[in-house]
Amino acid sequence: MLKKVYASAVFGVEASTITVEVNVDSGIGYHLVGLPDNAIKESNFRIAAALQNNGYKIPGKKIIINMSPADLRKEGSAYDLTLAIGILVATKQIKANHLEDYLIMGELSLDGNLQPIKGALPIAVKAKEEGFKGFILPKQNAKEAAIVDGLEVFGVENIKEVIDHFDKDVCIKQTIINTKEEFYKNLDFPEFDFSDVKGQESIKRCMEIAAAGGHNIILIGPPGAGKTMLAKRLPSILPPMTLSEALETTKIHSVVGRVKAHAGIMAQRPFRSPHHTIYGSLPICNVHITTEKPEYRPFPKESDNSLGACLKRKRLEQEWTQQQVSDFIGVGKDCYQNYEWNLFIPHVRFRGKVNEFLGYNYWDDGSGSLANRVLMYRIENKLTMSELAIKLDISCHSIERIEKKEKHVSVSMSNKVNHFIKVR
Repeated sequence: MLKKVYASAVFGVEASTITVEVNVDSGIGYHLVGLPDNAIKESNFRIAAALQNNGYKIPGKKIIINMSPADLRKEGSAYDLTLAIGILVATKQIKANHLEDYLIMGELSLDGNLQPIKGALPIAVKAKEEGFKGFILPKQNAKEAAIVDGLEVFGVENIKEVIDHFDKDVCIKQTIINTKEEFYKNLDFPEFDFSDVKGQESIKRCMEIAAAGGHNIILIGPPGAGKTMLAKRLPSILPPMTLSEALETTKIHSVVGRVKAHAGIMAQRPFRSPHHTIYGSLPICNVHITTEKPEYRPFPKESDNSLGACLKRKRLEQEWTQQQVSDFIGVGKDCYQNYEWNLFIPHVRFRGKVNEFLGYNYWDDGSGSLANRVLMYRIENKLTMSELAIKLDISCHSIERIEKKEKHVSVSMSNKVNHFIKVR
């Protein structure tokens, strides 16, 4: 017997409808196809336990489940409820006359309770566009999905509620919210407020000017001075979001699972404080700060064997911060940053700790001896790459290749450079 249940997959901030086809035939086996990831492949264990704990079971028959379209990658555990209902209907354990009118999603616990999902809002938008009557999902996401007008949203806590809804016509309470009323109700109640800040009148005045003019602002001071505390309260004096901005912000935060449980539309501008080593986050309608000078330098190429590249590559592999490495070597953070940026080389007394951090003796590397000599000569004589290239009558790119220890530096060029810097 073949039955179809409908779910949705989120790609970016848009959703695509997924048709879950469940076919039951004679034989034994459980086959799940249609590009599912490991979380979906493991769902049969969660489904089996959840059904057993609620008086149902996966029968000993050949069950083939196809997630269509089969060329789209499906990810996450939000398809547990979809698959479970499909199996129950296809095996005639329950009846479901209007199953095709609903989009069903949710992650199952072993006792049948439902866990929240990501992307409830874009999924609800797509469900309305596709003409579905209702959307059944975990109760924690119900208010978020109910933002969409014209779609019946049913928040459930356990799979038994869904089974009874289809099999015994037991009504699930519909979640209804007035989007505009919800938005304007929370508009004037920010999570953080400047009333918490005592004193600091000058910086508060500066932040008022920055907020009024839409300017960037940098806060400099020792740890504990109140920089982050002040920055967290900046959204409370910014112009309020429009309804369209709030919907866009909620949609994006819904996809990454950052909408609070049982919360609807986001009425306050979000505050983001990403680590200074990351390259992107959520800059939509946000207050966006970093607590340290950002690193916008990419991960070093494997062909780049300069000291700075080796240090940064090792640091990123071990997931250390610049402060941790500078403490390990015994130098200041600014000094270590100059090592990474190849602005100068470590003093002799610090090279042992640098070698210990790298895991090998950088200065005894035969392939890099020329590179080290050139770099030391250039720094000691305060020459730029261009100035040294003019003195050697070679291209600046050649100097860069030498300092990065690239293996295609010719013997003649190496001899020329060695002769110039008087190293035999």
